[in-house]
Amino acid sequence: MLLLAAAMLAALDGYAPLMLHNVPVSTWALGGLGILLLMVSWPGGK
Repeated sequence: MLLLAAAMLAALDGYAPLMLHNVPVSTWALGGLGILLLMVSWPGGK
């Protein structure tokens, strides 16, 4: 869900938000949190 929100923010940044490498910082934050949650919840191969 957070990755979807990050993708939407990347596509719909309307009012020139704070940018990092031409992507809004909020997109980086939500995308990073989404990837972190995926990594933590991924089933292990033990």
